[in-house]
Amino acid sequence: MKKTNKILIYLITMLLCLSLSGCNSNTNNNSNKTTTTVMVYMCGSDLETQNGMGSFNIAEIIKANGSMQDNVAVVLETGGAIDWRSEEILGEDINRDALCRFEIKNNELHPIEEVENANMADPATLSDFIKFAKSNYPADNYVLVLWSHGGGSETGLFLDENFKNDYMMLNELDTALKDGGVHFDTILVDACMMANIETANALKDHANYLVSSEELIPGPGTAYYEWLSYLYNNPSNTGLDLGKKICDTMYAKYNDSSNYNDSLLAFSVIDLSKVNDLVKAFDDFYKDLNKAIRNEDVEIIKSYSLGSWFADDFGQVVKMMSDISMVINYNNTNLDSAKRLTESVEESVVYFVSGTVHEDCGGISFYNNSGASKQVLDVYANNSVSNAYLAMCDAVNSSWDAPSSVYETEEKYDVNDIPAYDVTVNSYVKDGEYYYDVDSPNQIIQYAKLFIAYTDPTNGELVLSGKSEELVDPTSDAAGKLQVPNYSYTLNGEYVYADFFVLEDEFYLFSVPVDIAGKDRNLIGYMVDGDYEISMIIGYCDENKNVALQSVLINDIDTIANSECHILHPIVTPSDISTIIGYYPDEALVINDDLDFEEVTLPSGDYYVLFNLYDIFAREYNAKTVKYYWDGTNGTFSTID
Repeated sequence: MKKTNKILIYLITMLLCLSLSGCNSNTNNNSNKTTTTVMVYMCGSDLETQNGMGSFNIAEIIKANGSMQDNVAVVLETGGAIDWRSEEILGEDINRDALCRFEIKNNELHPIEEVENANMADPATLSDFIKFAKSNYPADNYVLVLWSHGGGSETGLFLDENFKNDYMMLNELDTALKDGGVHFDTILVDACMMANIETANALKDHANYLVSSEELIPGPGTAYYEWLSYLYNNPSNTGLDLGKKICDTMYAKYNDSSNYNDSLLAFSVIDLSKVNDLVKAFDDFYKDLNKAIRNEDVEIIKSYSLGSWFADDFGQVVKMMSDISMVINYNNTNLDSAKRLTESVEESVVYFVSGTVHEDCGGISFYNNSGASKQVLDVYANNSVSNAYLAMCDAVNSSWDAPSSVYETEEKYDVNDIPAYDVTVNSYVKDGEYYYDVDSPNQIIQYAKLFIAYTDPTNGELVLSGKSEELVDPTSDAAGKLQVPNYSYTLNGEYVYADFFVLEDEFYLFSVPVDIAGKDRNLIGYMVDGDYEISMIIGYCDENKNVALQSVLINDIDTIANSECHILHPIVTPSDISTIIGYYPDEALVINDDLDFEEVTLPSGDYYVLFNLYDIFAREYNAKTVKYYWDGTNGTFSTID
């Protein structure tokens, strides 16, 4: 009987061992360390659902090869997309209803396990993946790839379609990496606009180097095949050398491209050990700037404001992220703290590659929008690295109050309480011309925006025809005559409203609102050197999403070829032609290679015109809306009865 029991126990034990060994059979249970483990956290979002960009990059990773490939483990987690295009691109069905984990080995995608679907923008989901990868694929060196949408330092990164497009704030990213318990040699953020001081500050305790982009990243992402093949041949080169290789291969991937994105490249390697000094230098500069504002040192403020105007901005459709060095260095503020901040940027950004648009950048940006809404600044305050900067935003933005904790270190003030910055703008029509003058102790008006609208004779709607933005000469006296640019735009001969974004003196991006298959979209195009013969529609994007995130992906125009679209005309009111209250559709166009975008002379007729003026603190002053009659050669202003 005892013998039988012993045999039975032995058999049960063997069966249990066999059963356990069958669970997660592809997981690496070998406790021996490899040289390097690369963790790829891929939140697919609409990048995958609409265009299969995640699957495309996975295919690149699978193809990578090298002589020491066995010394590098690549672990992937996918999720965050309504649909995965993997079967048509990879021949592998990735479950959209679960978080899927894979090992990529010997040029094959090996499923490890599927876990219950979870929000990839939740810090706990990211930290759980890091813990899993470290436990099952221990290594001497670790590299983390964060793949998804990026919205700069206001909105953070990731966009999980399965969880109401939730995104991860930078303070949440810090929490996730802290809980993950791994110090990485390099973190590659393959998401738009994340090479900024706020992101670097969130990552500084968790990695040696941050590799990312100041600008938007083209949909196909970084050159995974090239840089991973390099790592397979050099498995210990996981820090600065790997960062440089990612930048160089990114540049090579797009430099010969016919797509406009090659000119927009701005990719950096940031030494995170230098970030504490960078943050201090940044804060010291804004302490000095606040002091200059309080002391009514108008010339310093003008220099700073013009720096913000002329500095490279990123994201194309909004002024949000600006290059630090270009803002600080314009016209030289003569502040020692400005010089120290410039030096600190140079010490922190240890490698930088760019296209022609951003070749003067320093490689790291910041959130430069003191005039943002209360809701936006409330969110950004959680990510800011500087109480002094937040105090300045509070001082110049009457709709927002900084958190009380800011004033534990800073002095509270309001530019509206300083007489040197009092401004009153008067506008009037005289002899058919439109004039403005400024009543102020100083000439601090910096730029003007013009809006022009007309009444559509077919339906009586007041339609916004266009707008323009011009710098006011800071050396002029506080008065001027406002001019109307007498031109408009057409698409295949139909008049359209177009927004322009000047990327550099000879390169422009523009958008035209349209309806495609019942959805509001923006057609996106580019123009070179003001020559409409060298212009084309290159894609479209979704107008209704958060602007910073929707600008991340410009969908290729070929994906909607031969589709029907309706031009959308923006509706405004006579009391405020600067605010769009709705749209109405026009005749249908077929999207094809023959779409012709042109600048044409403004049609003769009656218009409404409004100028808004802005000072060095971005405070807005509304001039009067007036009538404008254009006969095709000359224009005449008149007051509204």
